Amino acid sequence: MAGQHKNEYYKDWNEFRDGKLIWRDMIRRDLDACILQSDDMEEFLDMLKEMGYEIKQNKYLAVKPPGMQRYCRCKSLGEEYTEDRIEQRIALEDLKSYANRSEKGLLTVAEDEFLPRTKLTGIQKTYYAKVCRIRKLKRLPYSKAWQYKNEIRKLNECHEQYMFLVENEIHTLPELVAACSNLKEKEAESRRERRSLSKEEKRFSGLFQTAEEMEQLQPAYHSYLEGDEFFEKEYHDYESLKEKLKEQGYTKEQVDMIQNGIHNRIAENYEKRQAVHRRRVIAEKMITEITDRMEKQREQKMLENRERETRQPK
Repeated sequence: MAGQHKNEYYKDWNEFRDGKLIWRDMIRRDLDACILQSDDMEEFLDMLKEMGYEIKQNKYLAVKPPGMQRYCRCKSLGEEYTEDRIEQRIALEDLKSYANRSEKGLLTVAEDEFLPRTKLTGIQKTYYAKVCRIRKLKRLPYSKAWQYKNEIRKLNECHEQYMFLVENEIHTLPELVAACSNLKEKEAESRRERRSLSKEEKRFSGLFQTAEEMEQLQPAYHSYLEGDEFFEKEYHDYESLKEKLKEQGYTKEQVDMIQNGIHNRIAENYEKRQAVHRRRVIAEKMITEITDRMEKQREQKMLENRERETRQPK
């Protein structure tokens, strides 16, 4: 049981570290409110949209509130928030049945156990302290939760900065500057890779165009093969394009594979560039914050020295 309790705390810390704990609590409250006021699933979804939520209904129902970066699957919020259970609750619940859930009217932030127990040095201490200060948003009335979105954004930002320092074992400003320089090099390398992929895509553009035309003609081509002579022209056009590819040493299937491969590499490159760019921005912001703070401290010290000199007897 003790091990299970520890694992639950670790899971909660991971969610808090990633900024999920606060958002999930807020989403649950909004879902509860819409469930109570809706007569059916359609009205429930309409109410969420009126509150500014974006909604996806694929295999699982997913929602994204204003200010959140990614969609959250409702079923990940607990058994009470699966799509089937939500429909059941809409039919069964009312304000009276909800009255005994008063404790859930508060927005809570994780306790101190969820902060990492690492040995901190240098600028890691500074950003750990920032996280702790902002965490004084400990119990906020949920009815006013959206008023605190700026503080929540700051909390998530401080977590990103702190985790960046810890994960990269950065303790001093020179180490942070070096990490930022390394990220700039990686970003430039990713841009060069993207330009190379663009050139490769352009080199095959003629083949891709031919394969695309064949793709559009394919239904008519198969209809002709099955005996529908109405599509005779399309059949001959398809055969002509097929011969055109053959002369260049390719089949349509080979061209499709090349195109898919290039597109996949472009997508991977984009994700890599975005990740590196995000980390560089985090590093640059911390560098600015630290250097500004050092400059203010220097100016304050100079001012104190001048005041001390003026108070000394001549």
